[in-house]
Amino acid sequence: MRLRYKLLPALLLAGLSSTAFAHCQLTGKTIGWTSNIQFSCDTDTNLTQQGVDFDVTNGATFNSVWGIDASVSVKQTGNQIHLNFGKDWQSQDFIAKKNQTLSFSFSPSTNQFDIQNFHVGPQYPADASVTFTSSTSQNPIPQGTLIRLNSAQGAKLPVQLG
Repeated sequence: MRLRYKLLPALLLAGLSSTAFAHCQLTGKTIGWTSNIQFSCDTDTNLTQQGVDFDVTNGATFNSVWGIDASVSVKQTGNQIHLNFGKDWQSQDFIAKKNQTLSFSFSPSTNQFDIQNFHVGPQYPADASVTFTSSTSQNPIPQGTLIRLNSAQGAKLPVQLG
């Protein structure tokens, strides 16, 4: 028997570290042959663990960024850009301080594009659906069973069936 439960984002988010879910927003952008992105976060945010993601339009590509005090690698898949932040110049994780405006520049393949869907860290759906199935028998999973979900950050999220 399959049990289907809707997990609210609050349940998923509650057990994870606060840096995983900082609200970071794009605060400015300059589009051109030399482009620039500015953003800030509402809490200290570990960019070495989170990364920055955004989409570019019109087939724009680029493969490096500069102007930020960390090593940054660029991975592009189609129109999706992922920036992976390495350590800062002191070999520490790169932390965006609360309300600090960070900025980086890059040279795209076209000056006719836009930046969309900017976010720091993973994006989670408004709610999620999980199906639990017993692989060892046809018997239903008993009510009251505790199932522990592990997040990518190592947090353990208990889900009580019932």
